[in-house]
Amino acid sequence: TLVRTNTVYKDANGKVVSAEQASVTDPIEPSPAVKNSVSYATAYRQSYEFQKQFESDYFYTRSYSYNYTDNISVPKNEVTVTDTNYTATGWGKGMPITNISDGKTNTYIHTSWQVTQNNPLRLTFDLGAERKINRISFNCRNNNGMLETPKEFTVEGCLDGSNWFEVATFTDAPRSGNTVTVNFDDTTLRYCRIVISKAHQGNGSYYIVIGEVTFTHATEVLGGKLINPDNNMFTYKGHWYGAQAKSNFGHVYVGKKGATVTFEFEGTRLGILSSNAYGRDYEVTIDKKKVDSIDLKQDSSASYASFISGELASGKHKVTIKCKGIANIDSFVIYP
Repeated sequence: TLVRTNTVYKDANGKVVSAEQASVTDPIEPSPAVKNSVSYATAYRQSYEFQKQFESDYFYTRSYSYNYTDNISVPKNEVTVTDTNYTATGWGKGMPITNISDGKTNTYIHTSWQVTQNNPLRLTFDLGAERKINRISFNCRNNNGMLETPKEFTVEGCLDGSNWFEVATFTDAPRSGNTVTVNFDDTTLRYCRIVISKAHQGNGSYYIVIGEVTFTHATEVLGGKLINPDNNMFTYKGHWYGAQAKSNFGHVYVGKKGATVTFEFEGTRLGILSSNAYGRDYEVTIDKKKVDSIDLKQDSSASYASFISGELASGKHKVTIKCKGIANIDSFVIYP
């Protein structure tokens, strides 16, 4: 049985108008008091979301992912080689050791011998000051498929130039094209000694050709899922209101002192994004313990990471966020 229905259009005064008139009429903005309310923000979202589960060949649920990165490399003009067994002779003639830290990827050092465990390449760097690093990258030469990249090497550190300690040992360093990048635990040092005993070419006994060595402290928290603050998993108490802002979901929640939001999530890490247009004076409690954020970069973007927890045990966690002053929430990030 078919049921025919007619759509009736009315203007703001309740007068019936034609479909053509309705289609060219500008929408009426809600009052500021309504727009700045949490209920309006939620209603606006719900107006454009399907409220019932269904299957279709044409509609798909959108998933929002979030990755946080903050990679700080030691400036090349502050890095010098203070000790090495490298000499610019043979294949390395005309390639001085300074090439390795001149900031140019098309100048190299080239060993005049094929490195081995008994005859490795030794490089000692002064980073100019005490630095916290956890990554070293070698940018090498693309030489018609010849793998002149470091494969096996040790990394040592030192603060005073005398008392050395082991940082890491790599027996099969990962290579991507002509670049080798290795990661290790956060380490504070000023001097760094690298001893290379094998190349990726053949059985490892081969020449090493390096253009640049880069020392970096890398913070990468990857694979998070952005959650809309309107989601019903969040319980808001106290004085919260919705505010328009350039943000991931078109608005933020702004809380005044004493306001709280509580929820439970399952995962290994929690993040909170905020808008730079409002404050971020809040504290986070996870499983009844106050939790501080990892060190985060200064970010002037409209929306930025204002909190990322350290890694948590896998499983369910209960969270309370309390405003100590004015604070805002753009969105939440949950890491599996």
